[in-house]
Amino acid sequence: MTKNFDHLDIRLREALNAAADTVPTHATGPGLATRSAPKPATRTWAVAALAAAAVVTAIAVPLTLANDEPSPPASAGQCATPPAVQNPLEYPKDTKPDPQYPWLNTLPFGAAPRVPFTVTGTGGGNYLQDGNLRVPLPAGKEFGPWGRVECGWMGILLSASDRDTSAVGVLSTSGEFRPFGTATGDGMALSPAGDRVAIVELSPGGGSRLVTREIATGREADSVPADPETEVLGWNSSGIFYMDGDNKDTTRLWTIDEAPVPVATDGRRLTVWRTTDRMVLQPAYSQKPGQQDCLNVVEFRSGRLKTVMQRCSARGSGEGTLSPDGKILAANRGPNGVQGYLVPANTPTKASAAKLFHIHHETRWEDNRHVVTSAGLGTDRSVTLRCDVIDGDCEKISYGSQKAPSIGLGGL
Repeated sequence: MTKNFDHLDIRLREALNAAADTVPTHATGPGLATRSAPKPATRTWAVAALAAAAVVTAIAVPLTLANDEPSPPASAGQCATPPAVQNPLEYPKDTKPDPQYPWLNTLPFGAAPRVPFTVTGTGGGNYLQDGNLRVPLPAGKEFGPWGRVECGWMGILLSASDRDTSAVGVLSTSGEFRPFGTATGDGMALSPAGDRVAIVELSPGGGSRLVTREIATGREADSVPADPETEVLGWNSSGIFYMDGDNKDTTRLWTIDEAPVPVATDGRRLTVWRTTDRMVLQPAYSQKPGQQDCLNVVEFRSGRLKTVMQRCSARGSGEGTLSPDGKILAANRGPNGVQGYLVPANTPTKASAAKLFHIHHETRWEDNRHVVTSAGLGTDRSVTLRCDVIDGDCEKISYGSQKAPSIGLGGL
């Protein structure tokens, strides 16, 4: 990893990598919909969701989600009523200029994040905040939210004292955690309808499987044999895409009704979202000197990936991410920040964020045009930023001491 503090999220990535290095190798949802009536160790994906909290400042969030967001949260009363909570936290809004980042000093402060997140280290214990809902977490536990499901959040619950003790399941608006069991492999994926989750589990009789479970009951729906180190890449209308263990050259698609089939990616990472059938092939893992970094927006048609749009740039520009509706590609431009592009027209938007803002495949979208990122600045302060990938406007959500309570952003 290049230690270049022009990229805002370097300290975040260092924290995630450091956490992942301590983990043994054996080891996205419709919204909170209204109800009509009343021994493996944790892998990288689990630790990464919670390691982010170590370098991000706290944020308080009473607000209403944007209309174009794919999964609005429920309001209290539609689901189990959360326990009483304290007044919202005042997230840091330091107005002292930072001489290292002139661009950052010019940004106004904006509303709190419109994604679920977990606040830790606050008076009265830890809790998950989502819009105007605040749900206390079980004592001594930390929660990494993966996505919204009916009346709760899918994610992983870890013991603060023993990171090898974890469970995948649903945290309900009542504060109760309903475990599905433990998981091996890397990643999980919510179905497009948000009614099932795909995870990798050890089989009772030995071996391991890629399993889908019903969110409402935790019951196993389907499964296929899979390597214990399998990485779940995502789930869209084509099916579940995953990589066989550490073999980055082998990506497979499981359509549930049929056996998994190989998908040619030319050794590149495929990033998949549940909200769109468009996906992104990230730059090649191994490239020749002077070779460009290319991002391909693709769709799965007639048994293979077909390119909808391609953006190539100088080596080192890195990753990109698609908006929930698949109509905007936000891509790194190396030391020149981030640029938005219309898909499939391949024309740039007005957005061209300064070099502080950095994109990676797990960047959080609030809606179809706003992205959020959080990290330390290499100083005694950290920041959470929101940028509009259409018109380029950016704002600070929080900015202040790293000693403030910390958060970990989750998915929609």
